[in-house]
Amino acid sequence: MKGAAKTPQGERMLNIMLSGCCGSEYAVESRTPAVIATTGLGEAHIALIYEAAKNIPIFFSANMSLGINLLCELAKTAARVLGNT
Repeated sequence: MKGAAKTPQGERMLNIMLSGCCGSEYAVESRTPAVIATTGLGEAHIALIYEAAKNIPIFFSANMSLGINLLCELAKTAARVLGNT
């Protein structure tokens, strides 16, 4: 599903949530900032997203769940504190 919504400033922003396709080509062609929140992307799709981000604003997160993101941050902190113990 692709959808374009207007921000309070009247700008378009693209919300892309497609399995197996990141939609970054459409966003670049239409010069539309994008929010990509799709799981299961391969390295090739992720590379396309990073390439597209050179031309348009992109917010990319494979998982926007608060719990998962909190768990990731806690794991990073634990790894930094514990080191190689």
